Amino acid sequence: LASSHDIHGMLITGPGGVAVHAVYGAGIAGRAVTRAVFDEWLLGQASRAGAQVEEGVAVKGAHLSSDRVVGVTVSRRWGGDGTHDSRLVIAADGRRSVLAFSRGLAQQPARPRRWAIGGYFSGVAGCGSVGEMHVRRGHYLGVAPVPGGLTNVCVVVPHAAGDPAIGAPGELIRSRLQADPALCDRFAGARAESKPVMLGPMAVDTTAAGEPGLLLAGDAAGFIDPMAGDGLSLALTGAELACAVALEV
Repeated sequence: LASSHDIHGMLITGPGGVAVHAVYGAGIAGRAVTRAVFDEWLLGQASRAGAQVEEGVAVKGAHLSSDRVVGVTVSRRWGGDGTHDSRLVIAADGRRSVLAFSRGLAQQPARPRRWAIGGYFSGVAGCGSVGEMHVRRGHYLGVAPVPGGLTNVCVVVPHAAGDPAIGAPGELIRSRLQADPALCDRFAGARAESKPVMLGPMAVDTTAAGEPGLLLAGDAAGFIDPMAGDGLSLALTGAELACAVALEV
């Protein structure tokens, strides 16, 4: 709580000047927090609850026995490759899940193929206590205040096979902000405080929630376009469902 801000609703704008400002009301508030803070907190909670945390380890694939997943094969940064055996493996390794793709449970559809480019900015004017989603023809922009006087900005654009490469993601963010009539003045004095992060294509379809011995969770279970802004809510709800399955197993 000390490292986050209240978020009281959402502002949605569309082409042509349409704007919808919606607040949660009834004393309800969301929290705006950076992933660096949130992820460290979450890891600490798991460790204090008794989870064994092993860093510097990459999961390379599923460990199989009689066509059942019985663990994972791993590669350690300092050597000592091997396996981890388990009665249940939960693949929570993101939208490019090694386990989901290697087991043929996930694929990237031909359409839609969108890429997201995001970064932190300082000096953004007019940020209140709501998240913002600005939908335009062919792209959309997310704007969210976060602690430390920063604003998280994300631009999502279509990018199909054969399109020119996105060679300068920072310039792409700037150009879309400068060309947007609702945002150009607010970002006139803004400064990028981080290198832009780019990911895509974003959409991932899955054919099943898992297979014997393996359960997909979070983005590994299928990536949903983040326009709704509730990716972490979905991830944590999925984690609760995964816990129920793990306890049953």
